[in-house]
Amino acid sequence: MKAKFSNKFFKIIFCNLLLLVIAFNENLYSKPIPPGSGEGDVPANILILLDSSASMQRTISSGVAIRRPWDVVTDSNNDIIITMERRRGLMKINAADESRNGTFGRFRGRNRDGNCGNQDSSIRDANSLAISTNVLGRGSDDTIYVLEITSDGGKVVVLNNDGRCVDVIDRAEMGWLRPRALTIRTIGGEDHLLVAGWFWAGGVRGGVYSRNLTTGIDRLCDPATTMGGDIDRFASNIWSIAMDDGNFLYMGNILTRNIEGYAIQSDGNTYCPVDPNRDRHYVHDLNAAVGGTSILPAVDIEIDPDDGDVMWLSSYARDNISKATIVNDTTVTLNATKGSWGRGDTTDDSDVNSIDPYGLHVTSNHVFVGVRNPKVLQFNNDATITWIDAIGGSVTTRFIGARNAIKAIVNDSSLTAGANYGYGHWNSGRGQRWRWANTGQNTCHHSPPTPRGRIRNSNLNCEYWDGWTGSHPEGRSALCNKDSCIMVGVSPRGHELIPAALDRTRMAWGTDGNAFAKMAWGYFTSPQVDIIDTESPCQLNYVIMISDGAFTHEATARPIIEDLRTIHGVKTIVVGYGGGLARSRDRFTRMARAGSCDDTTGAASDCMPVIWADTPQSLTSQLQSKIQQIIADRLSFTAPAITATIQEGGSLYQAQFDFKQHSEWEGHLIRKTVTGGTNPTVCHHLDNRCPDNWDAADSIKAQATRKIWTVLPGSDYIGADWNNWTTDDDNFTHISQLFDLLGNEVVDYHNTTSTCSKKDDGSSKTAEQIAALGIEDGNEDDIKGLINFIRGNDYFAYGGCSQIANKRAHVLGDIYHSQIIEIGPPLANYNFTKGNEEAYFRSTHGYASFASTHKNRRKIIYAGANDGMLHAINASDGTEQWAFVPPFIAAKLPTIVNKGLDGRLPGRKGGSNAIFGVDGSPVVHDMYIRGLDQTGKWQEGKSWRTILIIPYGRGGAGFSVLDVTYPDAGATGGPLHMFSVFNDTVQNRVLIANHKGAITEYPYIPESISWDQSREAAKVVENQNTAEDEDTDRGDDLTTEQDKIVACQTNAEAAGSFAENGTNACYRGKTFTFELATPADHTIEANDFRYYVGDDPTPLTPVSATETDGIITITFPGTTAAEDLFINNARSDLVDESEETSEIRLTINPTLAGVRDHDYKYDYSKLGETWSTPRVFRIPDYDNLASSFRNDKYVFVMGGGKGSSINRIGSALFVVNLEDAEFPGSIYGSEKNKGPIAIADTIRSMTYPNGSDIPNSIPASPVVITPDNISGVNWRGAMVYVNDLEGKITKVNLTNSRKAINGLEATDTKMFHQKTILTLAATIANGRLSYHSMDAATGRDTKQFWLFGSTGHYERINDTKDMTNDNIMYGIKDDYSTFKLQGESIPPLRYEVGYNDWLTAAYLHSNSALVVEEPLRGCVDVTGDTTGVKCPSNADKGWMYYLNRDETGAPTNTHKKSSATPRVYKGNVYFPIYMPTQSTNKCNLGKAYICSADDECGTNNSSHLSMEGQMPDDDACFFVREGILSELVVFGDTLFGNIATKAESQEDTLVQVLSGAGEVNTYRRSWRENF
Repeated sequence: MKAKFSNKFFKIIFCNLLLLVIAFNENLYSKPIPPGSGEGDVPANILILLDSSASMQRTISSGVAIRRPWDVVTDSNNDIIITMERRRGLMKINAADESRNGTFGRFRGRNRDGNCGNQDSSIRDANSLAISTNVLGRGSDDTIYVLEITSDGGKVVVLNNDGRCVDVIDRAEMGWLRPRALTIRTIGGEDHLLVAGWFWAGGVRGGVYSRNLTTGIDRLCDPATTMGGDIDRFASNIWSIAMDDGNFLYMGNILTRNIEGYAIQSDGNTYCPVDPNRDRHYVHDLNAAVGGTSILPAVDIEIDPDDGDVMWLSSYARDNISKATIVNDTTVTLNATKGSWGRGDTTDDSDVNSIDPYGLHVTSNHVFVGVRNPKVLQFNNDATITWIDAIGGSVTTRFIGARNAIKAIVNDSSLTAGANYGYGHWNSGRGQRWRWANTGQNTCHHSPPTPRGRIRNSNLNCEYWDGWTGSHPEGRSALCNKDSCIMVGVSPRGHELIPAALDRTRMAWGTDGNAFAKMAWGYFTSPQVDIIDTESPCQLNYVIMISDGAFTHEATARPIIEDLRTIHGVKTIVVGYGGGLARSRDRFTRMARAGSCDDTTGAASDCMPVIWADTPQSLTSQLQSKIQQIIADRLSFTAPAITATIQEGGSLYQAQFDFKQHSEWEGHLIRKTVTGGTNPTVCHHLDNRCPDNWDAADSIKAQATRKIWTVLPGSDYIGADWNNWTTDDDNFTHISQLFDLLGNEVVDYHNTTSTCSKKDDGSSKTAEQIAALGIEDGNEDDIKGLINFIRGNDYFAYGGCSQIANKRAHVLGDIYHSQIIEIGPPLANYNFTKGNEEAYFRSTHGYASFASTHKNRRKIIYAGANDGMLHAINASDGTEQWAFVPPFIAAKLPTIVNKGLDGRLPGRKGGSNAIFGVDGSPVVHDMYIRGLDQTGKWQEGKSWRTILIIPYGRGGAGFSVLDVTYPDAGATGGPLHMFSVFNDTVQNRVLIANHKGAITEYPYIPESISWDQSREAAKVVENQNTAEDEDTDRGDDLTTEQDKIVACQTNAEAAGSFAENGTNACYRGKTFTFELATPADHTIEANDFRYYVGDDPTPLTPVSATETDGIITITFPGTTAAEDLFINNARSDLVDESEETSEIRLTINPTLAGVRDHDYKYDYSKLGETWSTPRVFRIPDYDNLASSFRNDKYVFVMGGGKGSSINRIGSALFVVNLEDAEFPGSIYGSEKNKGPIAIADTIRSMTYPNGSDIPNSIPASPVVITPDNISGVNWRGAMVYVNDLEGKITKVNLTNSRKAINGLEATDTKMFHQKTILTLAATIANGRLSYHSMDAATGRDTKQFWLFGSTGHYERINDTKDMTNDNIMYGIKDDYSTFKLQGESIPPLRYEVGYNDWLTAAYLHSNSALVVEEPLRGCVDVTGDTTGVKCPSNADKGWMYYLNRDETGAPTNTHKKSSATPRVYKGNVYFPIYMPTQSTNKCNLGKAYICSADDECGTNNSSHLSMEGQMPDDDACFFVREGILSELVVFGDTLFGNIATKAESQEDTLVQVLSGAGEVNTYRRSWRENF
């Protein structure tokens, strides 16, 4: 038995500061406290009621449904052929009626295509199209050439005009060229194909392949003419090429947006460049005007077929197309431009919306361009480029757009942490029905007509609420059908359940205002629901009503909504969605005022105007803004400071911030001096009493200039002196594109009718006064304003309208969850003891020289802030050296803008949303890798680099990697962007930004597939919409055409295929088809799918599944017509209930759903918000574990982050390769693991009783064991431990060890193997969620390796409603020296057995793992032990301590939870614990405790924290005070921590605990990093 905790005392220091958390020593970082940690931290209740009327099935725009066109050509019949984004392949649009060509179909190719000799014709990313009518063996038939840039390293697929493969020109045939662009030109009666691309030969080398299509002769152009010069330098950036009549080949550079021209000549058969150096060079000018001599920034280029000196360009930067005449080798005459940025449909030549134009096609008469809208725009080939037509349209219906918007809300932790969500849908009710010839619609919408045909004004027979079934929040409303249902009760788990409920929602009938009003009233006033807490006045309750139509019965619905507000305090937010609501605006406005305020004019500050959202993008942005505003409304305290660190030189760096409602939170980064040894003293003053102290907020505010940069294609941040975040024209355009990247909109905040355009008396200012403020209609001024707001301007009028162009009072945003680090001269250890250490690698690879070269490197503090920037602060004076805006955080910045705050705040002119920006913790490591030189180009060899990794935290599912070897950002060099990664879970794509900022999109199929994605669903919607249009055009009130198509058709009744030939608004059958871009190398089968019926969680397997030409056909069980499934969009009230749309939800095998490109290297589809902090180490070559240490690679490992219930996001471990020059940011081992290392999201059932019903993810940082921080191991790499949300503690082998116990070889142990060493028996009911990382140590007595952790719902830390809350603290043992002990079983690797078999094995393995509470094999219960009598024996796995039970095991219902990561030090583990208020008023603060436990026994030593040896609060743990305690950190044998508390108690509470002699060897190095 160890000696007891002794010679310690406790004291609390009150400091006149804001709240703070501190961490001492360069290797220790403190953890954040949870959001909402002060008075008022009661989550808002938000019930979303979505209109499910039939009109929600209408598409947002008209035209044949297409995806974004990448390129376009026309054939001899003038039919249009396009290649589309997101693996959507090719399709043809008939010129005659702009319909889809059924013969051509949808070409995606096949892995073994029988039409072209079993060659691989599969299409993933088709970059270029060209067409020829003069091909050897094909005569004058149209032959289409498609450049595929992804699969097999690239290839050219050749099709006939019916969409059938006739040939594939693969890389081997092109001399192993990786193709990037192609062109075809007719010269002298022969058609010539040229393909430009690159090779990898120790670096990127350029190449051109040439084929005479008419004769069939081809060649790879002589490398002497394509390598070593300009082609070589720009080869990997080639995006488009075009050839004139045999003189020049023009290449468009995607990064510079300039055009290079290379002289070409023929050898009598084919054309090739004369030499690799450019002969022509056209530099773009973003402001090039018609008549000028420069081109606009180019994406695609075409040479006019009738004039080799006329060049056509599409400009992504200027959102237009242009025509220019070539004058000489460097100049042109810009003849004409057409188009501008705009989302709406183009209807007139004077206003062409051509957002993000890409592929061009030019004929003698016409010009075609694909734009993002998505459309193909057609123009005349004339002097002014006259617009003719807009072809195609979005595939999105109003409902799909709304569904995706709501999913985006509930998948954003910054929105779900402060609110409980519920969901329901409504249309026109369900009651007694009448059928009258002059209405033909559901009577609850229009009410029953009188015999004379007049409409009555009541619908008393239509009911929408009849109580709740189940124990709320479980269950659903008793009245639940396709017409109305609250499917998800408002609860902390609501956001997890809503996505599946949205996928089951069906549409019908019209829009009865009584529906949502009665549902809202019934729900919030029901005693069965009882969610309004009348004892807690800070609680806010809202209904969000979303409707796309002119809802009826306003007169009866409005008083209900008004009573709900005035009597019960529930406000209603009204959203008008989908456009076309001009005649209903007054109706929506009156409802919004009734639901929010007493002022019928809407002028009062508490009145909430209608949210008008014409598009899904606008709906998403405005809902996010409104919910952020709701969450801000509920807070009434000064938020806590979060991080600090202390350096050995006596400087404490302390981050803190002030909460500012409806504004950016005001951040501070303060340097303070520290004196003393074992009992340090901090000097807090910012005056002459502490002359070396400073606040970076003041220093930055005083700076005359700032260097703020991001990475933009074509905008060199190095050349801009690290200051390209500006409104200069070129930068403005590129930044605007980043703002638009994720579908967020910068709304029109300031305009000629907004608050700052009015005088104080409400009258309008003059036009001159408005112009002087820079205010314009439209959002261009707001985009510039947002750019300048990030730079520090007061664009949102915090200080008044006169200040919007001036610097605001406070410019540094809040540093919330991001830990701060100081980086100076290189200090990594290179004194080794064994050859398997990274220190040995450093010593043998010149690290000492690197450290000497940079011994005087400036000390820089790096901190992520929620102003959207990573700040680099000069440690000597607090000035900002530079600030970096990560490109994918820039895409989130439009959510700062909230039009609802313009003039709506008492005493202020405006406001903005406070968002999470760069919220993760930066990590820095010195690495010997191939890096960038100071011009931003990749170097050939390796050298030592200081690399910074910045995860976005709650800012998003991504991270950026910078080289900060030269941190000054000046003449001697500066920071360099290496790559950035982002998982866009809304649009199902992974985005990779390379070193120059060029963004590559990798789309993926989500695991969950909704029923309305079937081709049959699209057909019934199309048919119903057509019938409705015909009835409307006729001008009467009859529904003649709709009535004709009510009957449900089968495939047999629709000429074999309803999806192709169906004419009715209902389909019935057992086979359904889907257009899914599944891998060409995989044969689809039934086991690839599971389906669920209704809300039954039981997965079922279809009878069969097959794939033909990109169409997946799934057959469901049944042999009789009675077993048919239905998709019914008929609007008539004669629809039989037995034929309503079936509630079916499909899921797909995750290995098919992820990003499969490049052997899964970029499969970040499972990456959640990157809460987990990366840990850097060197990993052996998994293909050759016996290889030399010199072949090891630098990688970092991190948890999958905070995910959601959608598609198991976050339930993975990512190992990111930092040495992959060809695919920067790739996942290490992806080809073996088929992506990241999957961690099973277990299920809890009779088969798997030890599984969990908690949707799994990994927000915690991993514990990483390497030879550098632990002794006694002979392997290289790392042994990784990670605790996940559902309570599994998993050990992952990332070493080259194959040794088991006693040195015996375990032949079945491999790298990437994992095993569950313990489960915490976590369930939704007991609330044992693992948000915080574990700590680790080697025990002095047992000499064994220990892991320590604790549980609690971090995002609902104040919640007390769950009376079964059963959290624990624990310590468990494991042998880190080996992965597998003899006799232990481990699940196989995914690539060895396939996903389904791996998942089953993982379930079985987890189910059989040790359970923390399991008798004999588990952990000893030490609850209440203060003497050590319950200390575990060597045979026990460890110990556990119940937080909410007494020593007898009886529940105490105190709801205690972990508030931060535990800290092990000197033989004790210190657990920060929080107990919510026990008062009935949940707005009050709870209490903070320190629970101290012996590390190896679990004995409660908390009493020794008190000088008196007793518990002041008469509790088992030591009571500190009201508030929430941060992680405890160590400096000078002293433990420090912070208390976050309410606004009335502004003083800081700094907890300081002094410790005695050491009793434990605590490891730190690997996961605390070498800085």
